[in-house]
Amino acid sequence: MPEKKKVLVAVHRVARMDFPYLDKLADAGLEVTLNRGNGSYTPEEIERLIPDYFATIASGERYSAATLKKARNLRVIARWGVGYDSIDVDTATRQGIAVAIAAGSNHEAVADLTLSFMGGLANKLIYNRNRVISGAWKGEQRADMWRSTVGIVGLGRIGKAVARRCRGFDMRVLVHEIAPDMKAVRELGVELAPLDKVIAESDFLTLHVPSTPETRGMMNRKTFAQMKRGAFFINCARGEVVDEEALVEALTSGHLAGAGIDVFHREPMPTDAKLLSFDNVLLSPHAGAMTPIADQLAGERCVDTILAFARGESPGLPYIVNHEALTAKAAE
Repeated sequence: MPEKKKVLVAVHRVARMDFPYLDKLADAGLEVTLNRGNGSYTPEEIERLIPDYFATIASGERYSAATLKKARNLRVIARWGVGYDSIDVDTATRQGIAVAIAAGSNHEAVADLTLSFMGGLANKLIYNRNRVISGAWKGEQRADMWRSTVGIVGLGRIGKAVARRCRGFDMRVLVHEIAPDMKAVRELGVELAPLDKVIAESDFLTLHVPSTPETRGMMNRKTFAQMKRGAFFINCARGEVVDEEALVEALTSGHLAGAGIDVFHREPMPTDAKLLSFDNVLLSPHAGAMTPIADQLAGERCVDTILAFARGESPGLPYIVNHEALTAKAAE
């Protein structure tokens, strides 16, 4: 009797929640192992575990070149989300390991968090809460969202979802996108503009770009200085696209009125991080995609992807990052 193909579910919170669609893996004859720890696997744990598995449902754990070279049975890393910067894609491709994403699963959830950041910052929620608690019962003028200007950097699924929400506030929506979907631009009624214009004219600047050599460090001392004095900055993209020291300087000087940040250079965030000292900064532990609907859609997408590979099929072009891996494996 052939040995069962094994699937590692590295997303630790799955073990504590009811995800019945994982039963589809067992029903197809696959053996499922859950991460029953309290967080992501360490690089050492992944390197030790991975040689035995046909597929992983991956969280934010790191798949290094050294780890992937030991993954003798691995055929697919199915990301519980759309980011894959924790995976050495070049090595995965050479090893014939497909890197798959759950495209279309969590963009609405991230857009919701983005608008929540906007509302929380404009309305000084932390500041006013602290004043009420301290007994300082006196209101102060706050910022408008209605009819303000929002700048969206990156008009992918998340950027489009943010733009739809902003139109409901009658906001002027400026967008910078290097490869714009012109149909979406027309339907959303947004204004395409160079990055410098988007940065300079926005009351709220929000990033929705991947971490690439072109985007890393795109928000730095120079670009923060180009923002309006009193503007708000939001990052629900990737920590690497922002120079955090420059952000702290812009907040300390009062040039920025506040920030909402879901992603960081170091995760978990150090307990002595300077961003923790501001009452006009809203922080979230890289949780933008963590809602019941987003979890369900991401999980279903990962399961369907793995089942397709188990049948010797492709899950579809939109879900595979490195199509060359399929060719590399077929050529063996």
